[in-house]
Amino acid sequence: MKIRALKIKMLKLWVTALTVAVFACTAHAAGPVKLIFTDQAFDGQWMRIIGERFVELAEEKSNGQIKMVQKLGGILGDYMVLAEQASIGSIDLVISCSPSDLDPDLDLMWLGFLEKSTEHAARLWQHDKKMFKLMSDIFAKNNLKLLHMSTDGWLGLLVRKNSGLLDKINTIPGDAKGTKTRVPASKIYQSRATSYGFNAIPIPFSECYTGLQLGIFDIKACSVTDELNPFGDVIDGMLHTREGLDRIAIYMNLERFNKLPKELQRALEEAGTISQEESFAKVDAFNESQNKKAIEKFGIQVKTLSDDALSALYQHGQKSEWAVAEQIFGKEKMDIIREAVKETP
Repeated sequence: MKIRALKIKMLKLWVTALTVAVFACTAHAAGPVKLIFTDQAFDGQWMRIIGERFVELAEEKSNGQIKMVQKLGGILGDYMVLAEQASIGSIDLVISCSPSDLDPDLDLMWLGFLEKSTEHAARLWQHDKKMFKLMSDIFAKNNLKLLHMSTDGWLGLLVRKNSGLLDKINTIPGDAKGTKTRVPASKIYQSRATSYGFNAIPIPFSECYTGLQLGIFDIKACSVTDELNPFGDVIDGMLHTREGLDRIAIYMNLERFNKLPKELQRALEEAGTISQEESFAKVDAFNESQNKKAIEKFGIQVKTLSDDALSALYQHGQKSEWAVAEQIFGKEKMDIIREAVKETP
């Protein structure tokens, strides 16, 4: 009986080993893992450039075992739709700005007056630091794996053509009170624009060009330099307020990520880390070149608040906006953020 039991046990082990081997061969024969990667960016925008760099790195670091199927330019929907689809798993990977409709806590991506410089931001958002971990937890509760958090530049204001406002705005808050201003569907950004004295109107990004063209609003807040070319013919120019960074994230359906082999998980995480570091290191030079191109092409004006005005705005924003943020997100999250900023030189 003992011999028979031993033979049965050996047979089971042999069948198990054979099954594993067959599965491994089948998986290898099936070729690389295909993942859908999408964005809502324009050609030439930094979000597109850094997204494609992430794709290149993911395929390289996985030794070709990951193959990205790219669906770019919003063909699968706007960034809120893309986030929802990634959360339920019909899309694998997305690069976008804050999908706060998915979860109000994701609105923390819009929080301003955190970073003192792009170099400071690179240190603040490192993957092993508190800010990245905080946002990772928020993404995770929405079934999303955060792989990358960087920026496509400092936020500012696009000013409608022939509005006469660009030369008049030299101090914020103070100048251009009551001006109709487009903001994203973000409570924190709406509170910021309101604290400036603007009449904040939430309008989808897809309607911004027409809104400026028809004079529905005079200022498009939450703007970055690489929007100068798409909007160049309907604006007088851009006012750099440097109130915060326009943060961009690369995230993946969490269940899909967890089912991948560990080596492919590591490849995606490494691609996220490297592309994030490169984004922070190169984005300022990219935006400076975009400024010059837009000025030459459209004859627009690009203006920055004075150092004194920027300093006053930073102090105003941190006091006003962070108080509102604590009411929206809670003291616990804001304490983590305050500690992270304090600890990051």
